[in-house]
Amino acid sequence: MHKPIFQSLFLSMLGVLFFFILTFASAGTINYWQGWFYCLVVGIELTVITVNIAIHNPKLFKRRMQMGREKEKTQKILVLLGTPLILAFLVLPPLDHRFGWSPVPWYLSILGDFLVFIGLYIYYIVTKENSFASSNVRVEKDQELIQTGTYGIIRHPMYAGALIYILGAPLALGSLWVMLITPVFFLFFAIRATEEEKLLRSELKGYKEYQNKVRWRLIPGIF
Repeated sequence: MHKPIFQSLFLSMLGVLFFFILTFASAGTINYWQGWFYCLVVGIELTVITVNIAIHNPKLFKRRMQMGREKEKTQKILVLLGTPLILAFLVLPPLDHRFGWSPVPWYLSILGDFLVFIGLYIYYIVTKENSFASSNVRVEKDQELIQTGTYGIIRHPMYAGALIYILGAPLALGSLWVMLITPVFFLFFAIRATEEEKLLRSELKGYKEYQNKVRWRLIPGIF
């Protein structure tokens, strides 16, 4: 038990350090309250979530830490294209602050931090509901179909939580322009979810019936 907790704390500290360095190096200053507040929200919440998973669900913690290669061709392409997109998403908001491209009122930055918090909280809820939420698209031998909780509303709640996070992060960091690329992330998750469901229909028992029961993938009433 002690090893997973130590690993989770160590990884959380590395994550916070990475966010901190990337954010303030891009901003070119430490006089950046939006960056401090954002790093605080993300750092504290991710640490609490990661440690909680390590303590209460070490098998899930192990799955989340296994960053193996995707098996499906489309997923490999998405990961390849998504990596520079995510990097740009992390770097551009503090650069926006640095050069003053599109300043954001303080109350919208606070709203952005709230959306970031909600997005991460949805991630936490999903990990409690689904012990098979791995980092890669795959179906485990003993995997069960989850149809309750957030999975009773949409079929891919973790992706939905990620979209809420992505919507909030540019605002939290003081950038309006970067919000223009958020539709690209919606397209990314829409394609990933659609392709993932091809595997789930063929390998996860009852998934076809689940699709008929829960109509929406990411956003109720839209997609």
